[in-house]
Amino acid sequence: MIIPPSKELLIFYNQIDEWVDQVYPDQNKPSLSFKKDTPQSILDLFDSIKSKISFDSLECKY
Repeated sequence: MIIPPSKELLIFYNQIDEWVDQVYPDQNKPSLSFKKDTPQSILDLFDSIKSKISFDSLECKY
């Protein structure tokens, strides 16, 4: 049985992912950084969904 992705995960991949510059996969404290020209609306959108896609523990560099 295949479970469809959540609405928030689709938002991340369809609208936010292209603005992610780098992902730093660290077991203790993973982080990601956004491109310098990322619009504030994208950052706000990410902030609004990150807890729903288990990214709330990420350290984010804006």
